[in-house]
Amino acid sequence: MQNRYTQHIWEQVSLLTGQVGPEVKVMNPLSPGKYGGQDDLDKVDDWLGQILKYFHTFKVTGPDCNEDHVLYAGLYLEGLASQWYNQEVNSPNQQIQHWTFKELICGLFK
Repeated sequence: MQNRYTQHIWEQVSLLTGQVGPEVKVMNPLSPGKYGGQDDLDKVDDWLGQILKYFHTFKVTGPDCNEDHVLYAGLYLEGLASQWYNQEVNSPNQQIQHWTFKELICGLFK
């Protein structure tokens, strides 16, 4: 499952896609929903798909955007998932100093 998520992330946001055009601003796409840490594979898949589409639409893509992906993903978490993020990713006592987006998604999945 983690390999599938890693592949999906690579396909959607690992390559640089350019700048946001005026059509995106006119469309006013919805923000992704929030993931609460439910042990439900469909909810994880849905949330990840939404956030990847959001990043891709707004051209938050490419190798230099990893920190942005980790930071922005934290904005779209709630409940247990948000608590985990605050403890593991955003805490001064964190074990991993520099998270990748792939590590974040795999950590949430676990």
